[in-house]
Amino acid sequence: MQIEPDTIVIATNAFGMGIDVPDIDVVAHLDLPATLIDYYQELGRAGRDGRPATAAAFSSLRQRSRRTFTAGVHRTSVDDCRVVLGAIASGMTTRRAIADEGELTLGRVGRAITVLVMAGAIGPGRKLAVVDASVSADDIDALCSQREEFDRSQRAAVDAYRTSSMCRWQQLLAALGEATEPCGRCDNCEAGDAEDASADDRIGATVEHEQFGTGRLVDIDGDVAHVSFDDVGPKSLHLERSLHDGLLQFTPSTSDETIDR
Repeated sequence: MQIEPDTIVIATNAFGMGIDVPDIDVVAHLDLPATLIDYYQELGRAGRDGRPATAAAFSSLRQRSRRTFTAGVHRTSVDDCRVVLGAIASGMTTRRAIADEGELTLGRVGRAITVLVMAGAIGPGRKLAVVDASVSADDIDALCSQREEFDRSQRAAVDAYRTSSMCRWQQLLAALGEATEPCGRCDNCEAGDAEDASADDRIGATVEHEQFGTGRLVDIDGDVAHVSFDDVGPKSLHLERSLHDGLLQFTPSTSDETIDR
């Protein structure tokens, strides 16, 4: 593949937001993004014209992604949610105003808003408005913990992506809660390392985990089950051990179903 120098663009991860450039053939990342969902969105800027495109990420196997490390796993507190909810109730409509009033960072305000939307305390639209001020502190605390676990799952999925022999496309779609067959085109597939577990009739089944709740089995890689949970995101579990210990069970009504392909 030959690329003329005047066609190369060096940019931040915000490149392409809000615009549609159809003829991008290659997206190369200096490092892996903070989450596989971010990576999916960013590499999706290539190949919009329907032509074959290439995406690549350069990452050291001896250290974590810099973006994953700096993003970290953040704890959202009930106090932050209380301050943000009070500010919105008083008529504040911008995150900057709320941050200044409550002496919070914009990141803390954003995480609190996410939890408050999940709790149903404020509306999901761009306009910040209280819709239910009676949401309990216990409910908010539980959602704070759930959000923290979701962030932790996303970070773990990125770490696993760097070293896993599973099809890259399967891993990306698993982070989105979708199951698919190996793509046959990624480096793992071309190297013959990717195993096709999609023939297993349990793929696509709904499962219930004692701690993580309801999820969908998106792939089985040897002894490891890749599950996308509704509340906490993607998790990799030892399948037989989890079933034996009663931590994981298939939902009876869906355990015999297969996914549409």
